[in-house]
Amino acid sequence: VVNTKVVPAYIADNCPNLKTVELGNEVTTIETCAFGNTGITELNVPETTGITIESAAFVNNNNLKSVTLNGNVMLKGAAFTGCGIENFTVAEGAKVVCNGNPFSVWGDIAPAVTTVKNVKIMGTLEAAEEPGVTHVAQTTWLWNQMFPNNTEIEKVTVNGANLQYIVESTFPSLKEMYVDGGNATTGYKLGGTSSQLEKIAIDVDEFASQCGAFRDLKQLKTISIKANTAKLGGLDFTLCPELKVVDLSQCGTVQYNSTDVAQDCFGSNESDLPSDVKIYVNNEEADPHTHQYGINQSRVYLCRLV
Repeated sequence: VVNTKVVPAYIADNCPNLKTVELGNEVTTIETCAFGNTGITELNVPETTGITIESAAFVNNNNLKSVTLNGNVMLKGAAFTGCGIENFTVAEGAKVVCNGNPFSVWGDIAPAVTTVKNVKIMGTLEAAEEPGVTHVAQTTWLWNQMFPNNTEIEKVTVNGANLQYIVESTFPSLKEMYVDGGNATTGYKLGGTSSQLEKIAIDVDEFASQCGAFRDLKQLKTISIKANTAKLGGLDFTLCPELKVVDLSQCGTVQYNSTDVAQDCFGSNESDLPSDVKIYVNNEEADPHTHQYGINQSRVYLCRLV
């Protein structure tokens, strides 16, 4: 158990027999190389008023497989450089701010983290603010520095506020994405023609997608959205050749927010959407066929009330 305010640099460096470390609530700083080259297998940062993990604080911990962050945490660049992390979690209610990429290389001493398989971010994972750069742009950049080299990530769970930071390049091997809680807004595009994403499940209070958010997801098979209000953008579900189910039946209200309303959202050309896709809604107003600019009536996909 470590409960000093500052955990000094190199205090447990090169201690391969150290398998566990429990951080007390008094810890505010873990300095560089404090726990470098140990046998630690799991790190659970407790709920505290604030803790800073300095660069290379856990350098070259190949056995460190699980990291869970609670409370208010500041991660410096390369904080986990050279670690074998497989499970990375930001717990609900946690606020994690990164001053640099915590997974990056550290000079010639340690490589970037490339072993992550499971990501669950239910709190916030954000970049430190920088003058002249919008917060969303800076945090999107952070996510696209941390995760793309971890090519075994196939499943991701995030809260609604984090959805806006996920773009085409963030998780190149992603197959399943779950969005749970809060309000959610997509970035411009969640994926492109090379995306492996097959399933999207969104369960939030309010949902809004930007134009083309799901467009060109060539492997996407099912998407379900549960929200009090779902505002769908133009071209959202077009050019997804494997799409089988769009489930909007658990939405209180569905709004088609595009120039040509539902036609623009689902497409009107034969190549826009598979003809056998099933669209589930819970009222006639949400049926894209019924709108003024509705989908080309020659389209034979099935829309079911449930």
